[in-house]
Amino acid sequence: MEVAGFPLLLGLLQVLGAQGGCVEVASGTEAVLGAPFRLLCIACKRRSETPAEAESEWFFRPEGAPTFQKILHYNPEEEQPWVAPGPFLGVLSWNGSKGTRDLQDLSVALSEVGHAHAGLYVCRLRRNLTFEGYTYSLARNQTLRLAVVDKARRDLASIVSEILMSRADCGRGFCHGWACPWLSGRVLSSFITSQFLFLQFLYGRVLY
Repeated sequence: MEVAGFPLLLGLLQVLGAQGGCVEVASGTEAVLGAPFRLLCIACKRRSETPAEAESEWFFRPEGAPTFQKILHYNPEEEQPWVAPGPFLGVLSWNGSKGTRDLQDLSVALSEVGHAHAGLYVCRLRRNLTFEGYTYSLARNQTLRLAVVDKARRDLASIVSEILMSRADCGRGFCHGWACPWLSGRVLSSFITSQFLFLQFLYGRVLY
């Protein structure tokens, strides 16, 4: 059983502990029918100072289908990404890094989710890293399964969002009793960690 909001929770814990720079966050896995949805794919470089060029491809396999099909290709040197004919044409768009050949955000967006968009996605990165005297090429895949539901449900993501909004109010001087303690990032991080461990125990699974 998968709990909606866990990718955001894990990503938030990473961000709270990070000192800056690129942070890899897992994508959401549940989209609402007829609503827009962003398929998140982050591929950070180990050394940010190393010059690099990259391009991205996305593949899709519908539920029950035997093979993947290429649905999008993005090259920074081209004005527009290529999108395959079919259910993704006119709906799928590039939503990642722009204005640079050094891609680290490879995300795409669906403007209106349909039942045909449920299935398994693969985000592929092709990157050339330039060192003194030579170029090193690598490829990397990230896989995610997207489910399409008729109605959004209140999940852990919305609860975390409310906590962050309360923390923002404190920062502007609007303290309302229990909200003021969330001004401390360390307290917020500890609270989210405790809730994560509780839900992990509740659902009886290891989420790492």
